[in-house]
Amino acid sequence: MRTFQIDHFKPHSKYPKLKTEYSNLVYCCSYVNRLKSDDDNAKHLDPCNEDYNIHFERNYDGRISGKTESGKFMVRKLSLNLCRYAIVWNIERLEKRIKLLKEKERKYPELKGVGDAMCRLYFDYTQHLFSLQ
Repeated sequence: MRTFQIDHFKPHSKYPKLKTEYSNLVYCCSYVNRLKSDDDNAKHLDPCNEDYNIHFERNYDGRISGKTESGKFMVRKLSLNLCRYAIVWNIERLEKRIKLLKEKERKYPELKGVGDAMCRLYFDYTQHLFSLQ
């Protein structure tokens, strides 16, 4: 998940005039970009024009699932329900919580050290995940 690319929402192979059109460029991970390739199916939702919260949700462990027909199509087509996306989402959530915990430690001295312990666990976990790639 360390590499991101610019995707042409409408593939430039089929819409050459849109190749350099800013409104047609979408930031996405390399996995999604490869899976979408030159597919211009109308069920693909443009993230600049759609509220993804309407079309997607996360389950208890962070995996993505579709709520609408287009959302379900994209989850299948782009493999959005893979654990890699849940892991990244959970890491981001954990980072926010660690930051909040560090702020609480400054405010409440009796919590001193809890944030450091959490940071060590977080660091060990992320190092393990990156070693799997």
